[in-house]
Parts: sequence; C-alpha cells; structure tokens
Amino acid sequence: MSTKENRGFLMTMAAKGKVSESSYMAKDELAFRVAAVRNKLLAIWVAGRVGKDSAHIPAYINEVIASDLEEPGDEDVIRKLTADFKSHGIEITRKEIETELNRCEEEACSLLF
Repeated sequence: MSTKENRGFLMTMAAKGKVSESSYMAKDELAFRVAAVRNKLLAIWVAGRVGKDSAHIPAYINEVIASDLEEPGDEDVIRKLTADFKSHGIEITRKEIETELNRCEEEACSLLF
C-alpha cells in the first residue's frame, strides 16, 4: 500500500471511529432521556398514590430522577419508591413497582419517539 493509500485508509478508519463514537454517545443520551422521562412519570404516579400536594410534585420528580443516578440499573429507583410508599404507610409489592416502571418506560419511549 502506498503512503497516499495508507493515509486514505487511516482517515477512513478514523472517520468510522468517530461515527461509532457519536453513535454510541447518541444511544447513551437517548437511554438517559428515556430513563429521565420514565422516572418523571413514575414520580407522578407515586405522588398520586401517596397523596402528595401538587406544589411538592416537581421537587419529588427531581428526587426520583436523582435516585436513578446512584447506581446502574433500576434497583436504586425501586428502593426509593418502596421506601416512599412505606413512609406513607402504603403496602406495595416489588412486582407492582416493576410493572409500573415498565409501563412508564413504554410510555416514555412513545413520548420521545
């Protein structure tokens, strides 16, 4: 391969790397946006179930979104919601929370896409 061909090959590979990197970043950003909308919907659902005053809902939404940043996966959100229900004397199963989490994720996807 000549120097000119080699340079062209390297430039092509570098361009592909940038495409892959930007594609990966776009997927990451979309996943974050879906999770944030899902968590907002979850917070609204919980607020309705526990009887939160509408003035306190925006702050609660931020709490739920922030709780999702504690660790990878959904366990941190489930743990927070379970504790919030418990602190209001409401019995709820993990399965009920997971079902609502999945429903909210589907709704978030339909809202964003």
